[in-house]
Amino acid sequence: MVNDLLLLGVDGGSLKIVKEMVEEGELPTFEMLLENGVYGALESTIPPITKPAWPSMFTGLNPASLGAVDHLTLDEKYEEVLKSPDWRGQFFWDFLNEEGIKTGIVNPPRVGKVYELNGFMVSGLTEKGDVFPKDFQIDQNVKPLGEAKSNSQRISLLLENLEEKKNILLSLIPKDWNMLLFVINETDYVSHFADDWRPVREVYRKVDELLSEVLDEIHECNLLMASDHGIKKIRKRVYVNEMLKQMNLLRKSEGSAEKLLPKIVELSRKILGKGFLQTVSNSLPFVKGWEVKSMMSLGNIDMQNTQMFGYGMRAGSYARLWINSEEKFTDGIVKKRDVESVKKKFREKATNLDSSEDFIEKIYKGPEVYAGKTERWIPDLIVKLSKDCVEDYKLAGNIASDEKGFAHDLHGIFMGYGPDIDSHREVENPKIYDIAPTILHALETPVPNSMEGRVLTEIFEKGTEPYTREIKYRKEIEKEREKVRKEIESLKREGKI
Repeated sequence: MVNDLLLLGVDGGSLKIVKEMVEEGELPTFEMLLENGVYGALESTIPPITKPAWPSMFTGLNPASLGAVDHLTLDEKYEEVLKSPDWRGQFFWDFLNEEGIKTGIVNPPRVGKVYELNGFMVSGLTEKGDVFPKDFQIDQNVKPLGEAKSNSQRISLLLENLEEKKNILLSLIPKDWNMLLFVINETDYVSHFADDWRPVREVYRKVDELLSEVLDEIHECNLLMASDHGIKKIRKRVYVNEMLKQMNLLRKSEGSAEKLLPKIVELSRKILGKGFLQTVSNSLPFVKGWEVKSMMSLGNIDMQNTQMFGYGMRAGSYARLWINSEEKFTDGIVKKRDVESVKKKFREKATNLDSSEDFIEKIYKGPEVYAGKTERWIPDLIVKLSKDCVEDYKLAGNIASDEKGFAHDLHGIFMGYGPDIDSHREVENPKIYDIAPTILHALETPVPNSMEGRVLTEIFEKGTEPYTREIKYRKEIEKEREKVRKEIESLKREGKI
C-alpha cells in the first residue's frame, strides 16, 4: 500500500536554527523529528531566492532549464523584463494527477494562477487568494502584512497569521487528497523585519507547535518538510558595482540615477498589483525610499564606457555580473573576442581590492552554475561573497558598509518523518531539485527523465515499499507502452485479435 504524503513548505527554514534551539532545550517536536526521522541542510538554487527556488523544487529542474534564474532579467536594451514562463504541466503534482493521484496544492509560491487539477488548489491564504474548484471551502483569513505600521506590529501580525495557517492546515487534513502541499512563509518574512534572533526564534516556536498538532492528526501519512532557502545573520553589505568601478570596469554616469525608475515602478505594479509600493515599503523595510529605486537600477551607469556591471535581485552572497557585450546588448561595447579577457581582468583585480577585507570567496562562470547553458539571460559570472555578506548593486561611494539583520542562505532545511521514513539519519547534501522526484517515487509515480534531481532513496526505511520498489522513469514507461502498442497492432494485422 502506498501511504499518503504531506509536503510542508517552510519558506526560509533553517536546519541550523532548529539544531541550535533544540540543543538549548527548545522545539520538542523538532527534537522528536531529528531523533525519529531524517534531516539535512537542503541546498537551494543560485541565487537562493523565491524564484527560481520554489519552481525548481516543484519541477526538479535547474533554473536554467526553467528559463528563469531571477525574478527579472534584462533585454538587449538594458530594460527589465519579467522572466516567468508557464510551468504548468511540469510541476510534480501534474505527473501525480496523470496517475490518478489526488493532490491539494495550497499557497504555492511562484506557481501562477490556479488551474484545473485532480484535487484542489489555493493560490493564497488571504481573502484575495483564488481557489479551484470554485466551490472549494477553505478559510482565507490571513491578513496582509501591509496592514501593519511598524516592524513590531508586523512581527505580531505574522505570529497571528501563523496560528491561522495552522488552523487552516488542520482543517485540510480530513479532506480528500493523497498528496498535500502546504507552504508557510512566516519563517522568511520575520527575517526581513528583525534585527536580532528573538523574533526569529519566536516564529520557530510557533512552527514547532504547528508540527505537534499536525502530527497528532495525520495517520499512515509521510511528512516531508523543505525550504526554498535558509536565512543567516549578516554584518556587511558589499556594493558590487562600486567594486567594478574601482576596478575601472564600470563608469558612473552623472545626473541619470533615476531615469529607469518609472519603468521599474510600472513593471513592479504588474508583478505585485495595485498599491505595491505601500505594501512593499510597509512589509519589507530594506526596500524603502532610495532602495526601491536602486536595488536593481542601472540608471546611474554609463554603459558606453562600462565593460562589466552587476545586476539582480539581492539574494544573499551571490552577486551576478554581466559583460556589456555586443552579443547580449544593443549598445554593448565588449566584442565577442574580448569577453574572456574582461572576465580574466576581473579575476585578477578581485585579488587586489581597495579594501581592508577580502569579501570574495569564489568566482563561477555562469554555465558552471546553470547546467552549461549560455543563453543571454544567464549571468556571465557569479561571485560568491563571504558568508556574512550580502550583495548590493548601488553605486554607494565605498565597496562595503556595516549591516545588521538577515539575508538568504544557500542551505535551508529538509526533514522527513512517517511510516516509510528512516530514523535518526542525516541526509548528505540533499538538493532542492531532489524533492520532486523523491515525492513522485514515494507515491509510485514514474519520474520524468527531464528532472535533474535524484530520488533520495536513503530517506526510506529498509523493507518499506518505497525502499524496495525500483525507481521507474517516465521515458522507460513510455517505451514499454509503445512496445505494447506495436504488439497489439501486429496481432491485429495477423487477425489474432
